[in-house]
Amino acid sequence: MAHGISGFTNPQVAMIASLDHAIWFHSPFRADDWLLYEMESTRTGSGRGLCFGRVYTRDGTLVMSCAQEGVVRAQPNPRPLVPQLDLDEEDGKKPAVAKKDAKL
Repeated sequence: MAHGISGFTNPQVAMIASLDHAIWFHSPFRADDWLLYEMESTRTGSGRGLCFGRVYTRDGTLVMSCAQEGVVRAQPNPRPLVPQLDLDEEDGKKPAVAKKDAKL
């Protein structure tokens, strides 16, 4: 977790921005045909990420390469990820589901 964000931290995204990006076209291709986009994130940290991508045609020809650096700013979410249980005010313990003397 380079950014300290996971499904358990439940952050709110405050800002997302692309800092820099570039695309290189290596050969002609048809955009209405099958294409494979491969992407890898080579570096993440301190709210930034660097990704490189490649686009291949059906026959495996590399037709495009791209790079992008982005920034993400997150802040704590005021809503809890897991619903909190109401505790008994007297002893602070979880209330019992059923009492011993309760009639069923």
